[in-house]
Amino acid sequence: MNFQKVSPGQEIVFRANEWNAMLGAGAAWLNGLLTVNAKVGRRREGIIQIKNGTANAIPPYRALALDEPLLGQDVDAFQDEFAFNGVTPDPENEPTHRSRVAILLAPAAAGDIVPALIRGQIVLPIRVYDVAHNRARVIADGTLQSCTFGPVRILGVQETGENKLCLCDVDGFDGGHTLIKVPSGGITAGTYAAPEETLCRIAWPHADTGAATDHPSETDHRVNVFNYGPEIAHSDGKYIHARIMAGRIIPDIEYCSED
Repeated sequence: MNFQKVSPGQEIVFRANEWNAMLGAGAAWLNGLLTVNAKVGRRREGIIQIKNGTANAIPPYRALALDEPLLGQDVDAFQDEFAFNGVTPDPENEPTHRSRVAILLAPAAAGDIVPALIRGQIVLPIRVYDVAHNRARVIADGTLQSCTFGPVRILGVQETGENKLCLCDVDGFDGGHTLIKVPSGGITAGTYAAPEETLCRIAWPHADTGAATDHPSETDHRVNVFNYGPEIAHSDGKYIHARIMAGRIIPDIEYCSED
């Protein structure tokens, strides 16, 4: 049907089908005002863009710790792509670096922006100490070592040694664990509303054996542990697993063990 413009004062005569079509078009337009259409972005699940914020070239399958997000001129850019600045991991001194990491999927010169994996399955080269280890942790140079905690879950491994290819699942922020040594006075009980802080020492696995050992520098690596649960008594040589949550180190009672 052909709608024509009319002049002021001109008589308008509608056919029934024209009138109904106009009403239908108006209703459809009004309904469209109330409809929110999701924008189809280019972002791939589990993959972000990361800028090599270090001074060195980083090979693929190394880890960088996530720092500040990179915000472009367009505030809607995050609908299409997540981008972060990546820094050299310092897991012994920066609790968030034990879990907030991304695995580079391409080589990155200093200042380059490349895709990186923060969640999902991937084959990674890992220094495997024990085929029974089911986790991998990031060390200071961005490489991975097998352990009993860490941001990467090991799904399949065949032998021990350097750079052994392992089928892995990157957990993202959910994999932050460490080992802490219970002090002589124990860890004070706390509640969810009022957690108690206790000064403890982090115990990192030995570089050659993967076994938990005291760090040589007690003062440099003492941390405040926030306990939301019952008291944890001291016993000689006792380590407990702790979880990293929102930058806090929290005893994980379910995983307490003698190591």
